[in-house]
Amino acid sequence: MRLFVALEIPAAVRDNLAALLEDFRSLSSRLADKRPRWVWPENLHLTLKFIGEVAGEKIVAADQGAALRLNFKARKVFLVLGTASGRPLQASITLDGKPVGSNAGKDAPAGTVTVARNTLYELIDQHTMKHGVLEIRAQQAGLEAYAFTFGS
Repeated sequence: MRLFVALEIPAAVRDNLAALLEDFRSLSSRLADKRPRWVWPENLHLTLKFIGEVAGEKIVAADQGAALRLNFKARKVFLVLGTASGRPLQASITLDGKPVGSNAGKDAPAGTVTVARNTLYELIDQHTMKHGVLEIRAQQAGLEAYAFTFGS
């Protein structure tokens, strides 16, 4: 997994870039064996600092406010979470940049998950399968994230 510090791009700029990317995609289809790896428009960003590859089994929030974003297509999103200290921690959940509302999973009522132990937490339940961008933001340092799973 790649770890970096980035800025979000305003939606209007991202939409213009996405249109340009479509043009480049059509051109790259003519390349024999040197096809680039394209990203979803929702994942376009301005990288300020590339930190490196994370090869471990988990990532740990180093500071309060550290966030993890996932672009997905599913009805339900689950994440194995834990705490580095063993003390309960909280994290806020958003979906497509907004409060989760009625799409909150059973373990994240009102868009907040309390992580009291290492286990699987249901963060999102959209009631039907569809695309979304989930963001989980640690309210304290020490939140551990291990693996996402999905349900239909």
